[in-house]
Amino acid sequence: RPRLRELARSCAAIILEARGSLEDHPDAVFFDPDALGVRGLQVAHVAEREGNEESVEAALRYKPLRGGRRALLLYEVDRMTADAQAALLKTTEEPPPETHFLLTATDPTPILPALLSRCRIARVAAPPSEELLRRAAAAAIEEPDFLLLAQALGRAEAALDLDPDHRAD
Repeated sequence: RPRLRELARSCAAIILEARGSLEDHPDAVFFDPDALGVRGLQVAHVAEREGNEESVEAALRYKPLRGGRRALLLYEVDRMTADAQAALLKTTEEPPPETHFLLTATDPTPILPALLSRCRIARVAAPPSEELLRRAAAAAIEEPDFLLLAQALGRAEAALDLDPDHRAD
C-alpha cells in the first residue's frame, strides 16, 4: 500500500506538472483513510454533506487554480464501503474537464464492477523477494515469521503493512 501511494503521487505530479511538494499544490487533493482515521473511505468522504468540507464533491466544486488540471488521489479504494463506492460512481460518470482520479487498491475484488469499468487499470508488480526480506528485516520481522505472515495473509506486502501489535496477534 505505501508503494502504491507513492506511485499515485508520482503520477499526480506528472499530471499537474508539479515542482516541489505535492502537499502544497492547490490542485492535488488527497483522500487517505489513515489520515482521516478510518479503515476505508466512507460516503461522507465522497458526497458533499452539510458541515463536511472534505469530500470528493466539495473538491470538485471549483475550477483548478494552476495549469487547468486537478488530481484527486483516493487511497485504498478496495477498503471503501460499498455505499461510498456507489457515491463515487455518480461523480466519476461525468467528471469536470481535466480532472484525474487516481485510485489505489491492492485487491480489485471488493471494488464495484461499475466503478472498475470507469478506470484505466495499471497493475504494479510486487517487489522482488530479496527486497521484501530486506524490508522485513528493517521492520524487525525475522524471516520465518515474515514468511508465515506472508502465507497467512496471501501476500508478502500485506505482512509488511501490519503494525507490530497485529503482527504479534
